[in-house]
Amino acid sequence: MSPAVMAWSGRILTGCFTIFMLAASIAPKLIGADVATNSLRELGWPDGYVLMIGLIEMACLALYLLPESSILGAVLKSIK
Repeated sequence: MSPAVMAWSGRILTGCFTIFMLAASIAPKLIGADVATNSLRELGWPDGYVLMIGLIEMACLALYLLPESSILGAVLKSIK
């Protein structure tokens, strides 16, 4: 595989992951959707932590997307 193909494959996969995290996990928590509140309630988390967890996820995603801190962001995202 050529380096250009590998670079574009990485960009496309990173974009797919970013869109998934924003749409399926972060956005519902930030807007206070019932699905996010109910899911966390079933896991034993109080309702007041929904926004905080969404903000932490957004910070981890930002760290993952910044090239200088992508390793730290990937580690933090994996221990979610």
